[in-house]
Amino acid sequence: MGADRQEILAALASSSSLGPIPADARRAMSYAMRRLFLESGELLFRQGDAGEEAYLVVSGEIEILGAVGDGEHVVATLGAGELFGELALFAIGKRTASVRARRDATLAAIDYDRFRAIIATWPDAAMALLRVQTARFVTLGEAHRRLLAERTKPTPDEA
Repeated sequence: MGADRQEILAALASSSSLGPIPADARRAMSYAMRRLFLESGELLFRQGDAGEEAYLVVSGEIEILGAVGDGEHVVATLGAGELFGELALFAIGKRTASVRARRDATLAAIDYDRFRAIIATWPDAAMALLRVQTARFVTLGEAHRRLLAERTKPTPDEA
């Protein structure tokens, strides 16, 4: 197994969401994933773009950006072993947030068709991602509410 594959497999094993799935499923997933690199500040995708892949952070950090009012704000920061963009594996559609590298990052991507082949053999992999997706919706919803509350607070002049 090549060094790239070993690095992806280690990130899968350390993932709180994917680590609990069977080792054979993680190994198959590591072979189904393609590796990519983002430089600090580089945008991976924008909210509203077509979503066709999910990503695992192998190293570095990425930021999830949510549109609030007339701008984008960081709603989450993810590091090694964390998954994002997983909605694309269940319903190909538009991205619900933008993503950029907070610092140089290595990612592993898996597309819908390859993921379907894996869950045909290991359905627990799908359940693990559904847990991630549910938690992510709750977290993003709370972050959006906080940002909206901060933006709508009256200034001392308005109070």
